[in-house]
Amino acid sequence: MAVMKRQISTSLALGLRLLVLSLTLASINWNQTTTLLLAETIPNTSEVNVLISQTKTNCDPENGCPEDPRGSIANPNTPYIISPFDETNLLNDKPSISWHAVPGAINYTVRLRDIKGSGLDWERTVDNFSTLDLGEIKMPYPDDAAALQPGSKYKLIVEARSQATQKRIEAGTAQFRMLSKEDIEQLREAIEKIDKSNFSKEEKAFLLSDIYKDKELNAEMREMLEGLVIAGSKKAKIYRLLGDLYRRQGLIDFAKSRYEIAVRLATTAQDSKELAAAQAGLNKTNELLKKRNGITP
Repeated sequence: MAVMKRQISTSLALGLRLLVLSLTLASINWNQTTTLLLAETIPNTSEVNVLISQTKTNCDPENGCPEDPRGSIANPNTPYIISPFDETNLLNDKPSISWHAVPGAINYTVRLRDIKGSGLDWERTVDNFSTLDLGEIKMPYPDDAAALQPGSKYKLIVEARSQATQKRIEAGTAQFRMLSKEDIEQLREAIEKIDKSNFSKEEKAFLLSDIYKDKELNAEMREMLEGLVIAGSKKAKIYRLLGDLYRRQGLIDFAKSRYEIAVRLATTAQDSKELAAAQAGLNKTNELLKKRNGITP
């Protein structure tokens, strides 16, 4: 990211130095991009240099790339969960819920329960719904349902009932965990410091994306980045980060959509670095689409 041209006041510089220290104490791992940005924008910050580690390659022969799907590729004929993502952590104790629309479905049954079976357990039937881009259905967390508890793990189940057969279709499921109370407090403090800084909305998003990714806060990361999309952001990196996030979760239709926009924006902006990253992600996503659709090279 280019070095910011404007001067940062002494108070802001001090605040950001405290941010780096608080994140270090909270054991939040900053990647090289984040620490370099802070090092460039905060004068005389030797503590930042300590945090800058050697650059690591994104892929390796055994484990593949970080953005490769961690589980199975989402089946478009099921109400697979879009948010919260499977095997993610949560900061928000009343997250919005969304899933993929099934053609011909007349209603959906949504159930959320504590995995231990000793706490939260609610169920709702969704009859009135509208379909958003790429077949997404959104549902706000019920006002009358208890909030998720720090440190607890939950399972979300979405079942669709077909108009043709009146039978339930294979359910979409996801498991996720609320962060501990200590982690939540530390992260909220760090997020507040970034929110109060003089960075642009996109620059704040890039800093927060690093934190969210390190802590596996994928639902929060998605909500933040998609919010910038709705607000009209033309930054290729916003769309490329979303493409990476969706591909990592196996939501390849969503990944393809975001990568394609990232490629167009990076081309227009003549941003060769983002263009290369977005095109590489798009190529991998197209390979996954062929695999899902049974197309062999």
